[in-house]
Amino acid sequence: MLNINKQVFNALMVSLLIAAPVMAADGSTASGADGGAGRMVASKKLECSGGSCNRGPRMHLSDTQLQKMVSLKDQFLDKTGSERTELGSLHRQLKEVLSQSTIDRSKAEGIQSKINSVKDQLSIAKLDLRLDEIANLTPEQREQMQHRMLIGEAFGGHHFGQHRHGGGRHFEHGASGRQEKA
Repeated sequence: MLNINKQVFNALMVSLLIAAPVMAADGSTASGADGGAGRMVASKKLECSGGSCNRGPRMHLSDTQLQKMVSLKDQFLDKTGSERTELGSLHRQLKEVLSQSTIDRSKAEGIQSKINSVKDQLSIAKLDLRLDEIANLTPEQREQMQHRMLIGEAFGGHHFGQHRHGGGRHFEHGASGRQEKA
């Protein structure tokens, strides 16, 4: 479950890294890698507003690149719609089995096995989407993306490790104050 959440997070981050700078663009233009056919956003502002992030200049995507990425995402959503619906249904089935007064272990394991299979299919489709999106980038944009990924790995993400999303130690309050959970 944690692995899928990390994969979803990574897919969203790549999409955000690609789309967010364009959506927040200041409206200036420059000639792009597509020969100037598409409008490109030029900005030297940093990605973070009001923070101390220093990931470098925003990625410049042409309208042609953006249209291609929107098309790829739409194709992904159309292609995976039935799997996403099935996954929701399987989660509800598992919840129902687990909420019974007597739990049927083999039935729960069978549903979980189906969930794992559907998640595997979705993970492969998400990877395909990411690879197709990356293939749509210029070499300079790929370098920028690689740099941003390295910064994220080195400093723990968007805000340099200031925010924790799960993990770490969990504590319970007891009679003697703060006690670590086993």
